[in-house]
Amino acid sequence: MVRRGILVRGMGVETLSVKQGIDSTLFLYLKLKDMAAQDAPHIGHLIKEELARQGRSTLWLSKQIGCSRQNMYYLLNRSFIYTDLLLKISDALDHDFFKCYSDYRKTKKVSKDV
Repeated sequence: MVRRGILVRGMGVETLSVKQGIDSTLFLYLKLKDMAAQDAPHIGHLIKEELARQGRSTLWLSKQIGCSRQNMYYLLNRSFIYTDLLLKISDALDHDFFKCYSDYRKTKKVSKDV
């Protein structure tokens, strides 16, 4: 069985295909760790900033997207997030977090051209 996941990163969207099992877990961890080392925006920090700007709590957001408060804290400390979760968070906060990545990608292209 193959599991597919789409992961948002600063330089675009990557599709990961991995076989389920112990080896796939290690592969996925190493792939995500490598991708997190890039200088892309830290999505967890961006979400925390938007929560603070709106005066909302982590508990409020966890209820809005249907996850536990503990899982929400885990998500906010990650530098990457799956697109389906990012879409739910964007809808709950009425904020386009995908635009952060688009803007970042545009600035990276400009700096490469210079």
